[in-house]
Amino acid sequence: MAQVEKLRRFINANKALADVPFGIVQGRAITPREALEKLRLGLALEEVAIALEQAGLDPEPQDWVLTEAYYRKLLALPGPKPSIYVISEGAVVGKQITLEDALMHVRRRDETGRGLLKSYQGLLGEMGQRMKKYA
Repeated sequence: MAQVEKLRRFINANKALADVPFGIVQGRAITPREALEKLRLGLALEEVAIALEQAGLDPEPQDWVLTEAYYRKLLALPGPKPSIYVISEGAVVGKQITLEDALMHVRRRDETGRGLLKSYQGLLGEMGQRMKKYA
């Protein structure tokens, strides 16, 4: 299957993005690695194909779901958790927050959460462009 090979090449060339949620399949956020597995197993083929085609072009409500999934994934990783910096629009200096705080702000959809959403949308856009290179 051509899609399997294309997605495999994308993952090999973009290892840091392999586990980043990029689309919704069967009602849950999916990463390129999970999409590849579904394609290999012949599961949700149409939904996966649509998610791959629309990568980086999601409507804002879906981006909130993907942003939340991203921070949940980071929190689930073993080992110490880094702090992150959030720089609000127009601000010169950012503020340091934990991943737990980031997830809370995304869930609240407050000003800090909107800043995190905007940042994640940038990542999704870049990811979508890179995926298109292999399509």
